[in-house]
Amino acid sequence: MPMKSKTILMLNDHIHFGGGGDAVFQLERQIFEQAGHQVYTYSMSPDAQVKPSAHDIIFQEPASYLQRRLGKFVIMPKLVQHLRDVLHRLQPDFIKLHLLAKYPAEIYAALKGYKAVQILHGPNLFCATGWGALKINSNRCEQGIGRKCYQRGCVNLAQLPLHMNLDRRIKHNIHDVVTKFLAPSHQIAQTAHDLGYRPVEYFPLTIDPVFEDIEPRYDDRANILFVGALVEAKGLAYLIEALPAIVRALPKLSLNIAGRGALTSSLKQKVTQLELQARVNFLGFQSRAELLQLYQQASVVVMPSIWCEQFGLVGLEALAAGVPVVATDIGGIPEWCLHEKHGLLVPARDSGQIASAVIRLLRDITLRRHYGAAGREFVLAEFAYQQYQQNILAQLD
Repeated sequence: MPMKSKTILMLNDHIHFGGGGDAVFQLERQIFEQAGHQVYTYSMSPDAQVKPSAHDIIFQEPASYLQRRLGKFVIMPKLVQHLRDVLHRLQPDFIKLHLLAKYPAEIYAALKGYKAVQILHGPNLFCATGWGALKINSNRCEQGIGRKCYQRGCVNLAQLPLHMNLDRRIKHNIHDVVTKFLAPSHQIAQTAHDLGYRPVEYFPLTIDPVFEDIEPRYDDRANILFVGALVEAKGLAYLIEALPAIVRALPKLSLNIAGRGALTSSLKQKVTQLELQARVNFLGFQSRAELLQLYQQASVVVMPSIWCEQFGLVGLEALAAGVPVVATDIGGIPEWCLHEKHGLLVPARDSGQIASAVIRLLRDITLRRHYGAAGREFVLAEFAYQQYQQNILAQLD
């Protein structure tokens, strides 16, 4: 018997496509729509020029950065009322929460009286900086917001009371609203459970099914690929610092950087200082189709993250394309990048280790083929799209 069509409301910080969390958001939306459900999205943007579809509802944030910060840490009654009006109008049968780092307390306050399922894309609920690791050295942190955030150098004395108050405001409503927390890695599932966010269910993600039809390519080219936001947490600076050593070993090396972000100018300047402009291509934002081509052209994908990646979808996509990965041994990454099986894990913030691992893989096509094939087999079996599709739709039961 076919499932009755339901009205679904999905909430995320923004509607535009960006990182892995946004890819998950869009893929989930697609699954719901293909199953015949009416899907609406709710997001926030200060850009009045954004023209969403009739099913994409956008709350226009203040243009002022100061007003947006006040809205997050103090109050933004217009957002609460706007979302309540949307909920009253739609009367959704199912509410799914994705990344809500902009105004979390306001969102949970507006949702009071409704029930929702939340997927944990990152540690923003448990960590003042959203890193999930110590910001000064990337060392592991048990998380939870309190005085230790200042004592360990992650926030300053003025920021601490703001984050502690925000944490209290979130906790005031979140447990009445969220009936289940979904965790894409065992690491974040354990963290959430230990901090009292329950029930928590391990909910493995997937890759776009187009990767299933890729024919992996292995040759003697030395193409490194980085995909991600150009922000401090992604650690791209450490990969760039590793390039001189890699170029000395492999003079024909090229690095493609797919992404955009606040550090674009400073990273380009670093490349210029190292006189590596001819080796590095800053490609900016890339569509899904363009990313697919980049994966197929890559010899190795590097994820030099220095924050506690909860999953790392880029690495999973690389393995699905048969490309071995060099990644930092942090967060949920070791759950899918098995060291010496699917790629190589290195310590965070260690350019020397990144260089050594990349050189080792680029010099050994047999090893690349072995890691790539094993990684692809693992991903297609453990993170199969059909199983993920079934898990998504089962949430509606």
